[in-house]
Amino acid sequence: MKLAEIIHPGMKGVFYGRHSTDKQEMVMQQHSVANLITKYGCDIVDEYLDAGVSAVKKNIHQRKQLQRLINDASFNFQMRG
Repeated sequence: MKLAEIIHPGMKGVFYGRHSTDKQEMVMQQHSVANLITKYGCDIVDEYLDAGVSAVKKNIHQRKQLQRLINDASFNFQMRG
């Protein structure tokens, strides 16, 4: 399946970014996503950024912004119910 079959103009989404150390940045991740949403005519409505959070040393429950994203998605899904 092609991405163009899934993503359509006007769709909204969120950005989750993570990097492991304080010496890294999310600029490239954000830039790549910005290019993608521009190409498909979509919008990013929120960002969840786990800066300096190791994916190896911290499990999914220790990533605060990822947990916030999961909770927000769950809440929004329940509100649509």
